Amino acid sequence: MKSNSVKFKSIRNLFLVQVVVLLLSTVVVFPVLAQPSVLVINSDDRIGKYHQTLEGFTENAMLDVTVFDLGNASTDKDKIANAIARLQPDLIYAIGAKAYLTGYQLKQRLPLLFSSLINWRRLPKDEHVYGVAMEVPLDYQFSMYSYFFPKVKTIGVVYSKKYNRELIGKAQESSQSLGIQLQPMVIDKADDLEDVLKKLHGKIDALWLIADPVVLASANNLGLIFKITSDASIPVFSYEPAFQNYGATITISADAQTIGRQSMAFAQAIIHKKGVTHIQDPVGTQIILNLKKVKEFRLKLNEEALDSVSKLIQ
Repeated sequence: MKSNSVKFKSIRNLFLVQVVVLLLSTVVVFPVLAQPSVLVINSDDRIGKYHQTLEGFTENAMLDVTVFDLGNASTDKDKIANAIARLQPDLIYAIGAKAYLTGYQLKQRLPLLFSSLINWRRLPKDEHVYGVAMEVPLDYQFSMYSYFFPKVKTIGVVYSKKYNRELIGKAQESSQSLGIQLQPMVIDKADDLEDVLKKLHGKIDALWLIADPVVLASANNLGLIFKITSDASIPVFSYEPAFQNYGATITISADAQTIGRQSMAFAQAIIHKKGVTHIQDPVGTQIILNLKKVKEFRLKLNEEALDSVSKLIQ
């Protein structure tokens, strides 16, 4: 009996050893999967909207994030190229145009996700490029203009056909559905801006300023737009928060931090191949209203719309 008991214990111990070996071999054969990684290229972290976008991207990061700032003098293309070769990220995320062009040159076949790009359609692209657009949907923009300023019925816009013909066509459809007449004026070269703007005098209730590289070819052109419109008591409806410094009456723009959060979710979807579209509209907006200009131009303001304002300038 005793020998049978010893024999049974030996068999049991041998079985336990085999189980332990099997478990150890399982750990070796099926290692814990590494977290997907993304290499971020920021055009210049000193620029407020780029910094806020990066903050939004990293605040609840579900990916392993490595950041390079092109605004830092020690960061160059070679350093980023070496990092891509060493880290082998699953995706590159570019914030701003400078970062995008650098990432596009270095990415090879890696997916490249962009945000904070104005006029992204004019930049080189391929099937591996994805992006969160900066442009707030047209229907939303014109509905807000109508909501804030119900008496504004004719809105002028200066644009170049090369960059914005398709946008203006869609804008005319959106504005008409809201009872707004869009008055487009084509510009062929930047030097024609003053003459084109003066032709709109007396014909429009407001000027819609869009991201057009011919219209906004220089800081001088930007200053000229606000001088001519101010002298003619024409409010400017803008897309860029910084234009409040020039005297924009209302600015409707994508919220930078929300774009960062949206880009993180987009990056995960791209990496995990969840059937994403290549370009997404921004999901968050901010509205800046300059009450000084509202009073200066004697605009009829819908007081109820003030609840929609993100920032009020008084």
